[in-house]
Amino acid sequence: MQKVFILQEDSEMREVLNNTYNELLSALKCRKPRAKSLIEDEELSGLHDLLALFRLGHIKISEYENMKGRFVMVQIKEGQKFF
Repeated sequence: MQKVFILQEDSEMREVLNNTYNELLSALKCRKPRAKSLIEDEELSGLHDLLALFRLGHIKISEYENMKGRFVMVQIKEGQKFF
C-alpha cells in the first residue's frame, strides 16, 4: 500500500525551513567540507523538509521496544496538528 500526501508550503513552514537551514548545512559540511548548499546532498535536503513537518506537528515519530526488537512509528496527521 502506498499513500501520497501533498502539503503546500506556507509562511509558517517557510519560517521553520529558514530557521533550520543552517543547522543542516552544518551537518552537511561535516560530510562534505566544501559544500555550499543543502541541494548538494539529497538525504539531508529531504531531512530538512521532514524536520519542518515534524516541528510543525504534521508528523509524529515515536518508538517502542519489545522482545522482537525496536520499532519506529511514523504518524502522519491529516487535517490538524498533533500538538
